[in-house]
Amino acid sequence: MRFLCLHGKGTTSMILETQFAAVRYQLGDGHSFEFVEGTVPESAAPELQSLSSRSEKYFGYFDESSPASCVKALNDLARYIEVRGPFDGVVAFSQGAALVSTLLVPESQQVATYTPFKLAIFFSGGIPAHPELLKSGVIKPLTYEDAGEVIQIPTAHIWGSSDQGELEWPSQLRLLCHKESREEFRHNGGHQIPGSKDRAGVTGAVQAIRRTVWRAERLQDS
Repeated sequence: MRFLCLHGKGTTSMILETQFAAVRYQLGDGHSFEFVEGTVPESAAPELQSLSSRSEKYFGYFDESSPASCVKALNDLARYIEVRGPFDGVVAFSQGAALVSTLLVPESQQVATYTPFKLAIFFSGGIPAHPELLKSGVIKPLTYEDAGEVIQIPTAHIWGSSDQGELEWPSQLRLLCHKESREEFRHNGGHQIPGSKDRAGVTGAVQAIRRTVWRAERLQDS
């Protein structure tokens, strides 16, 4: 399968490649991954502060305080998929997951050219924006109470037991995804993708991803 990969706020596509390396290795051959870089300059993410230098540049996909920036990011992502796609699935971390999940909400068709994936893998996933309010210039997280299980494709939700995202992002995002088509795995880390030092975390993440791929392939064949 061919995956589009989106990093988190205050990192880069290269950093995501490194963060995702152990999981990719254990997944094995048969998949390809394309990493897309954000364009909005950001300071380094908290988990990178001790490793960052003034000469390094970090990015996000949108300004979280600007509805116009969010709408532009949706349109840019849809255009990227149109030009570089098709992609079978998407791997997204933190803010990248918030952007992708917003695009996957059907009402976002009116904001951007809606292009579905067959499956989505969310690491410490951010919550999508409410698409109707976003069009009105208001940024508000979409909740299960607003929309129910609005994302119908197979999804995997992988996050850390000590992840301190706003509004308990990962657990809120999973509720917006179809219960019968979602996988969940909670590792022992924080706001991160399990790496080589966390063998149990990597194995659990890979198992969740493989089950999600299997579901997507089964739907495609049916």
